[in-house]
Amino acid sequence: MKTLGQYNIYVSLIKRINPEYKLYLAIPEAAYQDFFLKPAIQDILSDQQQINYIIFDPIQEVIIKWIN
Repeated sequence: MKTLGQYNIYVSLIKRINPEYKLYLAIPEAAYQDFFLKPAIQDILSDQQQINYIIFDPIQEVIIKWIN
């Protein structure tokens, strides 16, 4: 969850500097499937502000999914 804390800090900073920018949290597909889709983690994430994700394949170096 350290990553989410860092993400929130960056979101706050970007809102002050360039409010038109949108920040995305890049997550490898395996981590997304193994961790972020667990029901308990989904509950925690639903309590957070809106988080934008990019799910990517680090081997093929492609974006698999954008989640706003």
